[in-house]
Amino acid sequence: IDPLATDLWLLTHPDLQRTARIRAVLDFIQEAMRHLAPQLAGQMAHGEPSKA
Repeated sequence: IDPLATDLWLLTHPDLQRTARIRAVLDFIQEAMRHLAPQLAGQMAHGEPSKA
């Protein structure tokens, strides 16, 4: 399976960007995406290319 070749955008209304609940969700998603970046790029967690 080829790596994803597209961007992911998550938008919020400008008035809500600094709301604690919205900020918590955005921070969580950002950290999760950072943690999953190798897998989303088609690599195993230890940096080896996926054989699937």
